[in-house]
Amino acid sequence: MHPPRPALRRALATLVLAAVAAGAGTVAPGVPALGAPAALAAEPVAIAVTSAADAALTAGCDDGSAGTTLREALCRAAGETDAVVTVPAGTDVVLAAGPLTFAPAAPATLVVSSSGTWTVTASGRRILDLDPGLVGGVDVTVEKVELRGGVPSPADAAVVGGGGAVLAGTGDPDRPDALTLRDCVVTGSANAAGAGDATAPGGAVQMSGGALTIDGCTFRGNTADGAPGGAVAVLGVDDADTVVVTGSTFDGNTVTGGSGSGVLGGGALYVDGAALTVQGSTFTGNTVTSASVAAARGAAVLATGSTAVTGSRVEGNVVTGSGGAADGGALWLAAGSVASSVLVANTDGVTGAARPASVVGPVPATESWWGCAAGATDATCGALGVTTTAPRAVLALDAAPDRPVTGDAVTATARVALADGAPAPAALLGALADRAVAWAFHPVDDAAGVQADPALAADGTAGGAVHPGCRGHARGPGHRRPEHRHGDPRAARAAHGLRAGGRHRARGHPGHLRHDRRRVAGANRPVAARRPPAPRPGSTCPAGPGPC
Repeated sequence: MHPPRPALRRALATLVLAAVAAGAGTVAPGVPALGAPAALAAEPVAIAVTSAADAALTAGCDDGSAGTTLREALCRAAGETDAVVTVPAGTDVVLAAGPLTFAPAAPATLVVSSSGTWTVTASGRRILDLDPGLVGGVDVTVEKVELRGGVPSPADAAVVGGGGAVLAGTGDPDRPDALTLRDCVVTGSANAAGAGDATAPGGAVQMSGGALTIDGCTFRGNTADGAPGGAVAVLGVDDADTVVVTGSTFDGNTVTGGSGSGVLGGGALYVDGAALTVQGSTFTGNTVTSASVAAARGAAVLATGSTAVTGSRVEGNVVTGSGGAADGGALWLAAGSVASSVLVANTDGVTGAARPASVVGPVPATESWWGCAAGATDATCGALGVTTTAPRAVLALDAAPDRPVTGDAVTATARVALADGAPAPAALLGALADRAVAWAFHPVDDAAGVQADPALAADGTAGGAVHPGCRGHARGPGHRRPEHRHGDPRAARAAHGLRAGGRHRARGHPGHLRHDRRRVAGANRPVAARRPPAPRPGSTCPAGPGPC
């Protein structure tokens, strides 16, 4: 057993929460942080796990049973300056002897890896405690693991609450640690057993200072009651502290409760006083519910430092509770920027009525898909207090021939672009890839005459076509008359898909075609129509105002 952990982390958590309640982040000391441990020339010491059992250690790093358990391997690794622990793919460890610990006596590097996925399931305790002696300079990477159901017991919480799955960091700017979680899954963890604890942020992960990297991980169904950070809470203590989230998913994490005044939030991710970077990640169905007078903020992310969100999808996150116009939001950001992201169907009710609320804070949120009608105000789109949303992303439509005659085959290509005519950034196309596209052509004799891509491709396009069989005369009752519409962001918001906008309508007699075309990105605009003197194959209807 390691000595009892000093109360530094608990004191730090209390201090940080008090600072947030006052509307400001933690003031970081102006002391330069120590760098990560220098790479050693020698090869890391390799330690192989050979047993999925778990038991308390009885003599040094031995539990008295045959084989090497994960607990024994971590104990042995703590005696090395650089170690790699390998776990066989498919290993399922059910903890029976309390939290796993990595407790080196000096700065050290540890990698825990596997050739495939493996799991650790808690039994009413925290799962992993890193650097409990607060040595500093400890750099840990954990890969391909699924951590299930971690929650601090009363004994764990008496030392430090929060971080049901992982507790890390020293809280000391002179001795920062580093933690990397890669290709992991963290589910069903909580910051406290029973009643919430305001000094226990982080339902799954809590880190005090240092550098946290989350790469290719999924956090689902984690909870913080009475404290911020449903999945992850990072308490910065120095200007050099960083959090980097790449290619990860946060789904269905929650922050609940809250007693008294202050701020409650960060349904998925809470970062105070550290620089946050989020790239290519997804935040869906995360919630903050405040049952008290605490102001509720950030159903997905609450960040008090500088934040950069790029190429990410933030959708269907909800804040319920008290606050004012400057509270709520899916992303509540004190500073930074949002770009090339999908920001749709996020709501809050902090002002007493439900409102769209994707981004709240004095930040630019540009080149993004908002799921709202062309010409809508920033507030209508869910951008509250932002400095700008221009240019927004729209759905443009190219058709050939642009002015068909009866019997022509018509092909159309929907493509994501920016409202100023510039190409959509690659990061935005990545966030929109595989998103549903709703097509309808008018008139068509039967469904077999229509072929269309059901979703956007990786390049942000989708193709559709009507083959010959469209007759230019009036139809009788009961004839199927689907419309071809594209670019109705209202429908995109409702159905979580995209629509294109344009309509071809045959009237009168054969050879007489009236061509109607809506403004591509604004289906609420009136239809503009004219009769062309002749077909003009290959032309393109612009996304801006006015008839084609």
